[in-house]
Amino acid sequence: MLSIIALTTFIFVEAVLAANQPSENLWDTAKQNGLNKFIETAVQFNLQNVLSSADEHTLFAPVDQAFEVLQPELQKRLQLEPDFLKEVIVYHIVKGRVPKNQFHNEQLLTTLQSEQPVRLNRYINSGEDQIGFWAVNGVNITESDIEATNGIIHLVDHLFYPVSSGDILETLKSNLSVAGANFYNRIVAANLDHELRQDNPITLFVPSNVLEQPSNLSSTSSPSSSSSSSSSSQTHHNIDDEEILQYIVPGTHYTVGLLPLQQLHSKSGTPIKVERNHLGHFIVNNVRILEADFPARNGVIHILEGNFN
Repeated sequence: MLSIIALTTFIFVEAVLAANQPSENLWDTAKQNGLNKFIETAVQFNLQNVLSSADEHTLFAPVDQAFEVLQPELQKRLQLEPDFLKEVIVYHIVKGRVPKNQFHNEQLLTTLQSEQPVRLNRYINSGEDQIGFWAVNGVNITESDIEATNGIIHLVDHLFYPVSSGDILETLKSNLSVAGANFYNRIVAANLDHELRQDNPITLFVPSNVLEQPSNLSSTSSPSSSSSSSSSSQTHHNIDDEEILQYIVPGTHYTVGLLPLQQLHSKSGTPIKVERNHLGHFIVNNVRILEADFPARNGVIHILEGNFN
């Protein structure tokens, strides 16, 4: 009698396990989950061969709405530059199967796009529930662990893009505005460039209208320019060497993880208070973030509208 019960239990367990096993590969699973725009784009570059192969991959799959919320200039570039579009789509495919229970904060995963990494971050809601959520390259992961025979799918609500191979300092120097260039020069002059070259991830808030060199004055008017009438009215502020550290925060803090009532701590020990105004703008220490989420190999950069007081 016991052997019959044991056999019946074994058969039942095997049936349950079999029912829970995925039966479709990544390509077919993506189609079954309504990822139509991703499929339409991926088929242009024969990525069905990759996602149908025996090799295991993790797909951070953008939902259809992710293709609809693109900024117009970016949407135009993706339409006009097929090579760039391919880079973006391939960048969403990671080598190997990585389920959510293997995620780690600041973890780097190798993609199929020239082995460039993507970065995982876990952020915590500031409310009473203290619920955590995951993001990849600053994009929210809305659903996890959709299993396939040859990998796993996590859904994301925006597209993300290949990150600069340069560190924070190199990105600040080469890709940003005058504000970034001036702050770069101040960092180098203060011999603090090593703070932005380290492997440990950091977030850099770039103040506007910074003097390239320290001054004995607290502020000074910038020289007038015939090419820009507005530049003559700007005020350039002096920041001493120690104050530079208050703009450097350990950890990668994309705006998706900047939450109301949150408090970050800078390298100087200065607390940085995060807020959102009624227009949805991000405010840090009473200064609005003007341009956000410039990724670099070892972190992220945000451009401020002004300076911390």
